[in-house]
Amino acid sequence: MRKLLVISTIVISLTFPVLASAQKPQNNNHSLTHVVKAGETLSRIASLYKIEMKSIIDLNKITNPHKLQIGQTLLIPKNNTSNAPASGSGQVSTPAPSETQEEKYIVKAGDILSRIAREKGLSIESIVAKNKLSNPHALQIGQVLILPRENQNLTLASRNDERDRTSENKKTENGDTRTPETDKLAEKIIDYAKTFLGCRYSYGSSGPKKFDCSGFTMYVFNHFAIDLPHNSASQGKKGTAVSKNELKPADLVFFKTNGKSISHVGIYMGNGKFIHASTGGRKVEITSLSDTYYAKRYVTARRILK
Repeated sequence: MRKLLVISTIVISLTFPVLASAQKPQNNNHSLTHVVKAGETLSRIASLYKIEMKSIIDLNKITNPHKLQIGQTLLIPKNNTSNAPASGSGQVSTPAPSETQEEKYIVKAGDILSRIAREKGLSIESIVAKNKLSNPHALQIGQVLILPRENQNLTLASRNDERDRTSENKKTENGDTRTPETDKLAEKIIDYAKTFLGCRYSYGSSGPKKFDCSGFTMYVFNHFAIDLPHNSASQGKKGTAVSKNELKPADLVFFKTNGKSISHVGIYMGNGKFIHASTGGRKVEITSLSDTYYAKRYVTARRILK
């Protein structure tokens, strides 16, 4: 009986440390630990340690990355720079992370890339390049975008400041001005508009796979942080009027297709052609201003870029 008591004591003493160690993630020489605090998200923690969120998920075998518990202990894979929060907050003591030149943005319902760029003071091209987006029109809710912080605040206001430098301005016959920077922007607008050639016409739609005429022009200009209303007659009041023989690329051209008022709009491309979501062709297409139907119904043109 006494021998049995001794054996039981030994078994219990060996078993207890094993059970205790199973209550928390096993640390190793290749990871740090982080204790989750109120308000923290997995993406924020990953950004803090300058690592991919997926590496934390994989190491901790997290089944639902959107539900962290306050006080939960996470293993953090070490990166080459060993950046981690300073001691005093329940984490392993290592040098605090330095301020990065970029931030992360989580896509919410209703977000589009042009709106994110405008709010953050960035160009759409810089976000696309930074994230290697193959289709900038298809953002996913919860998608994490890396936002470059250098050269921020490249807004319309700053572009307007550049245009105020009259020594660089080019005069047109009607006294309007366009800078080389504006002409380059016009080229980008035309190139972007052409990526939608063949997209279906649908009344009331504003992209990215189907459009009506004003929805198309609104969507294209919005991509470059230029707001237009979703109505051809209202767009006909924007910018400044230009005569037909003074048209420049990216000017808006308007037509009276219902016999009463402005009811159709397109983007002038140069060489007497414009691109538009055509009610007749039922798709986004390129048409000549000399086309019999549109030549008879031409009303005016407005210059949005200055």
